[in-house]
Amino acid sequence: MYIKTKNGGLEKYPYYLTDFINDNPNLSFRRPAPLDLLAEYDVYPVRQATEKPSYNSTTQYLESQTQPSLIDGEWVMGWNVVNYTDEKASELTRLKRDQLLRDTDHYALSDRTMTDEMRSYRQSLRDLPEHENWPNLEDADWPTEP
Repeated sequence: MYIKTKNGGLEKYPYYLTDFINDNPNLSFRRPAPLDLLAEYDVYPVRQATEKPSYNSTTQYLESQTQPSLIDGEWVMGWNVVNYTDEKASELTRLKRDQLLRDTDHYALSDRTMTDEMRSYRQSLRDLPEHENWPNLEDADWPTEP
């Protein structure tokens, strides 16, 4: 994928080689089009950023940017860190909490004896919605399984 620039700024993105051919019908070139030839016409390749920013997957998600940025002389399609709405964060946090409870349900069977530590852990999980940081819990806010 390419970008067509004008005066160093964005003119058209995405820009494809078919666009380049249509814009320059009298121009012949070998394929693939040499990057130096494309640069003469202010057309540059755009690469996807390989390094993703860090984010809290409980409260945020990554979204690909809609427009590339010029970084160190190269056009790059980066990432945006987007916060979940409180409603979505609450839903996802509750799903994680519920899964942790299900993972320990076998300790609550009638033919097992649950330790006080496990009972306390499970109660802490059930109490999480009352936590002051709910639903935006950090790792340290979660109880530790015994």
